[in-house]
Amino acid sequence: MSIGKWNLIYEPSRAPLREDLKSPPEKEWKPVYERMNFDLFEIGFTLEEAIREAKRCLACGPCVSCKACVACDLRSELPTVTVNEDLCSGCGLCASVCNYGTCTLRDVPVIYERRVIGVRKVSYTDSLLCKGCGMCISVCPADARKMTPAWLIRTEEVMAAKGLAIFACRFSWPSGMNGTGIEGVGLYSSVDCIGMIGPEDIIKALKKGHEGVLLLGCPPGDCHFQDGDTEAKKKIYILGQILETFGYKRQKVEIVHGFDPEGETIAKTVKGLWGMRRNDIGFE
Repeated sequence: MSIGKWNLIYEPSRAPLREDLKSPPEKEWKPVYERMNFDLFEIGFTLEEAIREAKRCLACGPCVSCKACVACDLRSELPTVTVNEDLCSGCGLCASVCNYGTCTLRDVPVIYERRVIGVRKVSYTDSLLCKGCGMCISVCPADARKMTPAWLIRTEEVMAAKGLAIFACRFSWPSGMNGTGIEGVGLYSSVDCIGMIGPEDIIKALKKGHEGVLLLGCPPGDCHFQDGDTEAKKKIYILGQILETFGYKRQKVEIVHGFDPEGETIAKTVKGLWGMRRNDIGFE
């Protein structure tokens, strides 16, 4: 790697901002009388502890320096966020929800007839610090932010199907329905974070004829992107208050927190929860 490329990727980038770092599981050692030899004396993690340790983000640097999520097949490639400065209104909502100091506002000149007549604020994304959680995109009122690759492109093809629409966090839930035994689902979309699901995505699914929308998120406090689950809960709460304006009952949207990457309990969760919701809502 050339010095110039090294400086571009590593040197200008600080460690990503995090409000807190999770502590590792406590180490357990064998009793002294059992380790008076040259064998390993540190007891390894249980499966649950190993999964918890693997999910613990150490905030060691930019995604482009890690790419572990790509190596583990959680992502096909690292997403990038672009901003259309012509559409950006400079409201700053993206900066308010960004946990990593990625979104900022900067001044750009306003040019008229080849003359600078002033400046205006537009959003800017630092690609080195961006984690690709998509929360800035979901809150942008001007639709000025786009993510590549766009997760919605993979799901729009089946958005016209009936049944339940599920948006599942790929860090805690299965990436697909195969082998899970889920029934009555018209759309299953595996996303990087449920915090990236905006109210327009939920309303779009309902308008397409889906019976309801279910968001499957990480356990509380265990979001890979710090607070995507909390942001999603805020949106669901606010959306529930305005859904009736669009002719929908607020019970049609639900969020569930849990951890089931192998899909062992998801079918039971969906059937139990949505079976009860069907009775409450009066589905045909």
